[in-house]
Amino acid sequence: MVVTSARTDDGRVVQEVRFLDASLREVHVLSASDLPPDERCSAAVQALGGERLVTVCAQPEGRRHASVLILDGTYRITARVPLTLEVRERVIAWTPRGGSVAILTDRARLIQVGGEGAPISSWLAEPDGRTAVRVMRLIAPGVVVAQLVANPEGALVGETTLVDLATGRVLARASGPATALDFVGAGDRLYALLPGGDGFAPRLQRLDRESLAPFGFAAALPQRDDVTVGGLIAVVPAR
Repeated sequence: MVVTSARTDDGRVVQEVRFLDASLREVHVLSASDLPPDERCSAAVQALGGERLVTVCAQPEGRRHASVLILDGTYRITARVPLTLEVRERVIAWTPRGGSVAILTDRARLIQVGGEGAPISSWLAEPDGRTAVRVMRLIAPGVVVAQLVANPEGALVGETTLVDLATGRVLARASGPATALDFVGAGDRLYALLPGGDGFAPRLQRLDRESLAPFGFAAALPQRDDVTVGGLIAVVPAR
C-alpha cells in the first residue's frame, strides 16, 4: 500500500510517500528531501520490469516541471528523469511500457520516457499548442478515453479519442460536438455523461467500445432540485 501526504508551505509543496506492507506496517518512507522539490507524486506505483518500480511526480497548476522516479524493490529511488512541460501543461495520465513510461498531458501530448535517449513527444492532434484534453478517463489499464477541443477557451468543437498510452496508438476517433462532462467504462461498456441543456437533467449516452459511435439513444438521468449530477463513478454490472 502507498500512502501520500502533502502540504503547502510558503507556496511550496512538501510531500511524503509511505510504503506499507499487508499488515499495514511501514516498510519505507520517502521524505520531502528524497522527492523532487515542489512536485506532487502519484500514489500509483507500478512495475517497470525486473524488480524496478516507477511513479510520476509533477508540479501542481501546470508549473512546467515533472519527474519520472525509478525505485528498486526496497522502494528507494535509484533514478530520476526530469521533464520540462509547456506553460500551463499538466500531467493527467501515465502508464509503464516495458522498460519505459508513457505520459499523457492535458495539451494532448504523449511523452515516452525510457532508454538512454531523450524523452520523445507525439501529439493526439496537431502540435500547435491549442488543442486541449477537456475530459479524460482511464477505462482499462493503460487505455484512456479523452475528449479533445481545438480551442479550449472558445467554441467546444472537437473529437473523442480512445488511446493506448503504452503504444501511443489512437485506437478510435469520433468527431462531433465536444460536450461530454465525464466518461466511465468497464469491460465492453463505455458511457458518456452529456449535459441536458436549458435546465434539463444530464443524459447518459452509451458509446461503442471499439468505434466510440453512439449506441442507441441518450437517456435522461433522474433529477432533483437539491442534487446536481456532475460526474460518473463506476459501471456496476447488473445481476
